[in-house]
Amino acid sequence: YKNINEDIIFRFMDLHVSEAGRETKSKNSWLNKYNIIKNNEGFLVTGEINGELISAGLFSISSNYADYQVSASRSYKNNKPLFHSLMWKAIYFAKTIGCKYFEIGEIVYRNHPNISKPLEKEIGISTFKSGFGGSTKAIVDVEMQF
Repeated sequence: YKNINEDIIFRFMDLHVSEAGRETKSKNSWLNKYNIIKNNEGFLVTGEINGELISAGLFSISSNYADYQVSASRSYKNNKPLFHSLMWKAIYFAKTIGCKYFEIGEIVYRNHPNISKPLEKEIGISTFKSGFGGSTKAIVDVEMQF
């Protein structure tokens, strides 16, 4: 939060749009992400080569938890996995600031009987997430209708 600025958030936004092939989040959403970091409720890890942003990831934090929010990486030399080292850096940083848990979000399974068949991209993201170890825990979603 001490060295964040809007420029890096907009560079991250441009990288995300470029790699996704479309805009998936509004400019206001990216400004909200900037404010999360500015208010010390999150952090950003980035990777650059020759001043070009090639990988970045955003994580929200609370007293005990760090949560992976969004990332993007430019395809680079033989499709090397650029974000892996940044994810490890984020895990380490979260630990140093006192987080006890590091949440990477939902992991989908190819043949889960209760959900529609996931996209190959979702399977790939889940494979990436599961490569960081830890444990899988079931979470109950409660939806209230008024």
